[in-house]
Amino acid sequence: MVTANSINKTIKDGGTLDGTALGVTTPAAGHFTTATATSFDGAYSVSVPGGWVSNLKMTLSAGVLTFTGANGSALSASNPAYAIMQSKSAPGALKKYTITDDMELTVSDMTGNRMGFTAGIAVTTDFPLFAYIVCNDDETNIVAMVSRLAARPKSCVLAQIGAPDDAVATGQQGFFCFKNIDETLYDENPALMIGSCLATIDAANAYTITDLTIEDGIGRFQQFKEFGIPQGQFGSATAVGYIWDNTGTAPSWSLSNYLYSINAFTGEIKLRIYLYGDGGTDGAGAVTSRLVIPFSALVYSGGGSGHKLGSGTINYAGGVLSSFQFNLNDNLNYANITSIAKNGSVQNSDFSSGGRILTGEVTYHPDPST
Repeated sequence: MVTANSINKTIKDGGTLDGTALGVTTPAAGHFTTATATSFDGAYSVSVPGGWVSNLKMTLSAGVLTFTGANGSALSASNPAYAIMQSKSAPGALKKYTITDDMELTVSDMTGNRMGFTAGIAVTTDFPLFAYIVCNDDETNIVAMVSRLAARPKSCVLAQIGAPDDAVATGQQGFFCFKNIDETLYDENPALMIGSCLATIDAANAYTITDLTIEDGIGRFQQFKEFGIPQGQFGSATAVGYIWDNTGTAPSWSLSNYLYSINAFTGEIKLRIYLYGDGGTDGAGAVTSRLVIPFSALVYSGGGSGHKLGSGTINYAGGVLSSFQFNLNDNLNYANITSIAKNGSVQNSDFSSGGRILTGEVTYHPDPST
């Protein structure tokens, strides 16, 4: 297999192929040669949404996540990686960047950059972090960043770009940069999603990157995987989870399956819930039941009460069986539960019976501005 920059191919009389490999020793007529893996841009290349990268791999060792040469050597002028992504100065065009240095993230530097998770409550189940390359304003440099959001065409607003010296990526739109930068040069600039990994956060707001598997790395985006959310996140009652007290008392459940997946190519979130039975605490209070969602939603423009999306089945109030819809609003990390039987929102006091069930699913876009 010829792996040089290009091959001039001329079919001679009688069918002989004359191959001239550019950038390597010219072979004899009718023969091919193989160049070294680093002699052309396409070595270890992979197409990613909106662009392309080559000679790049992800490694994890001793709390340091590194983007280095896919060929096993550190990146350098003689062993570069390449990235092709959208141009900032010429919208609609592509721009090629040459990467000559490894990009390293010391994971402990991320402490405090919660990216939308509730401070002080551990996220003990794996969640995905998506890796990006982001260019600066004048397109002379690129840096590596990570975010909870997938499929973002550009980096976030200035106030949410975190770095080792700036623990400000507290909202779900936040991007965290591997190194200290002048953040004013990188906000809302073209971003190329190049891969992903998994992480957890402890109660002290410190990150741990989960050991890499074949489902992580460059060109991997956690497809076909589901993730859970620990109880107490996003305003839910810490002891019983997934529904807010909302000045009343949230019900607990004997069985709780609360899972979401992320479509890395559209950014959509799919939430599946199965909450069943009496967990020991009945719901109380004539207050709207607010079900937490893993990302605040982008569903409605122009105000109003939100959009009713998804569907499911609910059993409440001593045996009322009904279908329901998720009532989502912009910028909020919860969905009201709208019962068809009630023609309105379910309240916490409706879950006073031990035979309660709440099961359904909804797909929506996360809000990139919160």
